[in-house]
Amino acid sequence: MSKEIYIEEIEKFVSEFKEKESISVINLSDWNPSSEFMNKLAINIPYTFAINPISYIFSSDFDQTIKSKIINKWKYKNEKAIIFFNSGSESILNVLYLLFRQNCKKIYLVCPTYFSIEPICQTLHIDCKKIYLERINNIYYLPSNFENDIENNSCLWITNPIYCTGNLYSKNDIDKIKNCVIAKELFLVNDESLCFQDFALTYAFESYENYINIITPHKALCTNALKFSGIILPNKYYDAMDRWSDVLEGCLGAGALVAINHFLSPQFSIYEQSFRDNIEKNRLVILSLIHKYKVDFDMFSKSYLLSLYFDNIAYDYLDNLQQMKNLIYDTNAYIITGSKNNFSPYHGLSFRINLCRVDTAYLYALERVLIYLKYKN
Repeated sequence: MSKEIYIEEIEKFVSEFKEKESISVINLSDWNPSSEFMNKLAINIPYTFAINPISYIFSSDFDQTIKSKIINKWKYKNEKAIIFFNSGSESILNVLYLLFRQNCKKIYLVCPTYFSIEPICQTLHIDCKKIYLERINNIYYLPSNFENDIENNSCLWITNPIYCTGNLYSKNDIDKIKNCVIAKELFLVNDESLCFQDFALTYAFESYENYINIITPHKALCTNALKFSGIILPNKYYDAMDRWSDVLEGCLGAGALVAINHFLSPQFSIYEQSFRDNIEKNRLVILSLIHKYKVDFDMFSKSYLLSLYFDNIAYDYLDNLQQMKNLIYDTNAYIITGSKNNFSPYHGLSFRINLCRVDTAYLYALERVLIYLKYKN
């Protein structure tokens, strides 16, 4: 069952359960921040536009000064091109279509990763092979000799930080990636939609001629409606992507126009710092609960997302809808498991939590789920 259908079935059951029992059900893995968290930020996002928002506005309508400022803010020193989109999902689609147009027949997907890549690859008849990161002592590593199975002239796709964990790649693994893409003449796609600027891997990969970088700066701050995404890429691919982005996506919405202006303003740094201060406060609250029940977790997370791990339970245990319904019925909560985000099937069950959702109701729901899973036979 696909992730989309699976979640639809869960949400249908949640709606029926809420109507029948008159009890709220909390999604511990929800992407969105709580209203309590947003109130703590106490910072208004200025609703101003980089250019006139009344007419159709396309990425190509932005002058080079604005584009260069964004590229430079992501710490690029070499000359690059950028194309704007409304969301990271749109950027993923356009990168995959560019690879398709460049006759790239195979993508090696370093997992865990965003769910939409595989179905798009299937539609474009691009072979998608998974490389599962290994989790050892709370750190993720590339498998030994992973490069041996990678074919020349294909694509290696990574996510930084590692998806739903907030973990960063080690220097050793960054070097392995760099050596592999050079030796095998690969495309290297790095999705940094959930990355703070100071953790970007620009310094490591920008000089590589086939490096493509997805950024979505507001997404890293759990700002999901007002955002833009950018694909930073070598100039030689700009015309092909720009031409097809019009066909695939059309114009930019008002939210993207505001977000571009906000990202380039001094207010963005203030907003980001306030955000990071508050998720660290929430992290301490969450960790006290996690430690109470001695649950394994991503202790090195550098994001508002981290995952919890239960090696006592099978990886796909909650893929069974009846088992998920039992969880909801017993805890008034539900989760998005790692199995739906391409976590390794060789480990136990896991699920992500969102530090931007922490409030009293969330903490009680999380505790109920921890008890339910920790002592599951």
